[in-house]
Amino acid sequence: MPVAMTRPTRHPSSGVFRLRKVIPESLRDAAERLFGVRREFIENLGTKNEAEARRRAPAALAEIERKLDVCRRNAQKAAQSLSHIQCVAIAGAWRRERLELNEKNPAPAEGWEAERDMLLSYLDYDDDGQPEDYRPTPKDIAEAEAVAAEYGIVADEESLSALAQALWLAKVQLAETMIRRAHGDYGPDAYADRYPDRAVLREITAGFSPVGRPGERAHGASFEDLIRGFCRENGINPDAVPIPEDFDRRRRFAKHFAAFIGHDRAADVTVEDAVRWKEHLLDQGKSLRTVANHLSALSAVWAWGETNKKVQVNPFKGLAKPPKKAKGVRESSQRPYSSDEAAFILEAARKEHRPTLRWVPWVLALTGARLAEIVQARKEDVYHHDGMPFIRIHGEGTAPGEVRSVKNGASVRNVPIHPALVAEGFLEYVSRLPEGSPLFPDCKPDGRYGNRARSATKVLTRWVRERLKIEDEAISPNHSWRHWFIDAARDCIDNIELRNAITGHTDLINESHRYGFGYRAKPERLTETIRLIKPPIPPLGPMHDAEHPQQQDIAA
Repeated sequence: MPVAMTRPTRHPSSGVFRLRKVIPESLRDAAERLFGVRREFIENLGTKNEAEARRRAPAALAEIERKLDVCRRNAQKAAQSLSHIQCVAIAGAWRRERLELNEKNPAPAEGWEAERDMLLSYLDYDDDGQPEDYRPTPKDIAEAEAVAAEYGIVADEESLSALAQALWLAKVQLAETMIRRAHGDYGPDAYADRYPDRAVLREITAGFSPVGRPGERAHGASFEDLIRGFCRENGINPDAVPIPEDFDRRRRFAKHFAAFIGHDRAADVTVEDAVRWKEHLLDQGKSLRTVANHLSALSAVWAWGETNKKVQVNPFKGLAKPPKKAKGVRESSQRPYSSDEAAFILEAARKEHRPTLRWVPWVLALTGARLAEIVQARKEDVYHHDGMPFIRIHGEGTAPGEVRSVKNGASVRNVPIHPALVAEGFLEYVSRLPEGSPLFPDCKPDGRYGNRARSATKVLTRWVRERLKIEDEAISPNHSWRHWFIDAARDCIDNIELRNAITGHTDLINESHRYGFGYRAKPERLTETIRLIKPPIPPLGPMHDAEHPQQQDIAA
């Protein structure tokens, strides 16, 4: 068993001094439940200077001893009873800290509105439809116990229930204030004066100095600073409207991590913090791939910070390890639609009046395109070249309130419109759209990211799963069309360069694909090729090789 350390030691990777103390075995269950650690408490001293580390060590050791004392009292069931005002004081302190952590750069209002609505949905209602008191769940009680422990308080069961109710209300009021902040309203906090004076909290904590409070060691860059710097250097404007999805995703992960470790000081994050978070995510039932995505998203940010001298070490380096793929197993867990499934869905689409449901399955089936590529297109992207109809796939020309993008450079292409899609009436549908209209105007950009694909995914997935009852998890309601198309193309198109020119794949095996303009510059060959694909069901009208006269675009 390692000897408990009460003197500063250097971290082997970063060289930053820290203080460590082993948790007695009898207290480990309490320590894990209350503080998320089991074997030892570690306090980062935040310096590489040995003299400064020795100066900071007594305060850090005192904090460790106070944590141990909480664990002892918890293990011994030495719980105290809290009055109502004391419970509200603790909840108020918790709310103040989260407000300080979030209000400088608030997430979009939609997220806070969803948080508030979710909390309110937990209320019980009486026979007259009036809300009753919030009834905490066992999970809420456990959270209340952990919050109390942050302040060195071991509370009895009745007090924890009261504290859980106070925390629920504090969360609702935090969300309300953050919605205002997200809309640019930084006026006085309407709820600040409703909470007891800090002296009430000082009275019950009996000198306990809470660990990890925002601003205690306020030096260096915050998580938000790192993420914004990383995004700007990678061509992502964090202040863009709608909010860029990549920026928002990394910031959400960072906010979760900050709440877990109790601060947002980038330079103070240790490898132990990152490992504890990884284990916490796994304990919550997150998949290995999801956990790896969280870790790799923040690892890239901290790597940028290390390169740009914002932090001394990347604590996430090497932790993001997705599950290994077995040799000889297909990378994708998705399968194509079967012939019967494809025919069934396209028949069902004919009965729909909503454009997204009526036409998107047909377009996906007969172009092999990705859902996002199709639903972000506009009327002018459907055009004719020498009498042959095409659809342009590109990421340019966004409209206000929405974004448009493609997966990579190979995705930019002109895809021939299959004669069966023409015979089904798709071009007539497009011709009736107003000038400048989205190709599927009923599919609105989602309010958070301005992304039509997110809205279309929800609509089509619900339609396929709930209305059509196709529930096989190996089926992706939208992407399985791409699998179906590529399988169909394999049966009749031997030239992989032709297939890739239509589907937007990059041929990494064939070196010659880099030379010349390729088949993307040969629209006649692409049109001849796509006609070889047999549709899942016959179209409503007769198919012709060149049904429409030569024109520049569909509206001409």
